[in-house]
Amino acid sequence: MRRGATHSAARAERGFGLIETMIVVVIVLFMSIVIFTVMSTSEKQKRTTNSVSDADQEGNYAALVLEKAIRSAGSGFRQGMATAYGCPLNVAINGVQWLPMANGVGDLPAVFQQLNTDVKGSYEVAPVLIDYHGSLVQAPRTSDALIVMSGTAGFGEYPVTFVAPPTTTQTTGNLTLTSTAGFNANDMLLILQPTAGGLMSACALSEVAGTGTWPVDAKGLPQNGGVTPLLPLAGDYYTQGSPGISFQLSSLSTTSQVMDLGNELTDGHPNFQLYAVASSANGNTDINDTINTTLWSYDLLQVKATAASTQATSVADGVYEMYAVYGVSANPTCTAPAGCPITSWESPNSPNWNITTLMSKTAAANAALYQIKAIRLALVMRAALPEQQTSAGTPAVPPQTISIFNNLEPAGGSAAPITQTLTGNYRYRTIEITIPVRNNLF
Repeated sequence: MRRGATHSAARAERGFGLIETMIVVVIVLFMSIVIFTVMSTSEKQKRTTNSVSDADQEGNYAALVLEKAIRSAGSGFRQGMATAYGCPLNVAINGVQWLPMANGVGDLPAVFQQLNTDVKGSYEVAPVLIDYHGSLVQAPRTSDALIVMSGTAGFGEYPVTFVAPPTTTQTTGNLTLTSTAGFNANDMLLILQPTAGGLMSACALSEVAGTGTWPVDAKGLPQNGGVTPLLPLAGDYYTQGSPGISFQLSSLSTTSQVMDLGNELTDGHPNFQLYAVASSANGNTDINDTINTTLWSYDLLQVKATAASTQATSVADGVYEMYAVYGVSANPTCTAPAGCPITSWESPNSPNWNITTLMSKTAAANAALYQIKAIRLALVMRAALPEQQTSAGTPAVPPQTISIFNNLEPAGGSAAPITQTLTGNYRYRTIEITIPVRNNLF
């Protein structure tokens, strides 16, 4: 056998040497570092993309819910706005007083107990009100709250006057009206008692009876003895008068009016909602800045509930702050040719447009409620997860400065841009939209 062949076979039997092995280890280690770095970067990018995408989706949904509510605000009672707007609302559920609330805002879910103390659990009929800094968030953060009211009857939205005072018992009653067209069993009614000056001294929620026989005429319309239309009352929202409620059906007269707000048992029920921003679940008041915040709603009328509840409903996560201003028209009647264009944007903290002034039960306050033609709404959204800190321990995302309400046209009102610096290490998005209060546009 040749000597060269023998030498090659011997080397093949020995395998890799130490130097060769070390080279392989270094290459594998280098590749591992590269792969880990790529995966880590990819994971950070994926985390950021998903968090921002989720915040965008939640923000769009929250804006959609609020837009739908505000666009419908005032339906069901707008035609009676001359007397209905600003009316102090009295509500009893199964004969137990609910509004005004006996303990003020203390009867509300925890996330709504930051509402302006001037509200005191008493609410007046109005399409939309902004409660300045009425949300429960941790200082230095601030956030407004909204009160939005609408009916959904679609019929009988004009006030119907009484022909005679009501007849009542503890569990049932009868209204004798000029017409009962458009009213149905279990419809929820807004009953108004005017004062000599035309404003409403009080108003109350009641309900059309769901069972029983109604006297009818030849056309099938309810009649009282075949002479005047009769509307029987009973149900969850009927009350002759409850302790703490100044409104008594037995005290109504032929100057009283009734409006149909919608039906208790269907999706066409009235929506009198509170909206506010607060933290955590189930009304928990833990508002530490490290906890992502949520937009909450609360049904003031507790429709379809057997008793009043203090459980709020989560609308959308990631809503860090919410702000709103009023779009106001100086033309009080919206008549042609001028119509009712927005002539100024007003802050809910200004003397003429704060919630205390708008709920003052005066003719001027009622006129101001009708002048509100739009709401400019801003939502500040925050990603649910913080960004990973850098190797030096500094925030991966520095504190972010945002500015909203910068381009309000026309200028000249009390509303001003809001600029603030937000907590670092999070990604933020802002959503700003103008929502018409359609029922105030004519």
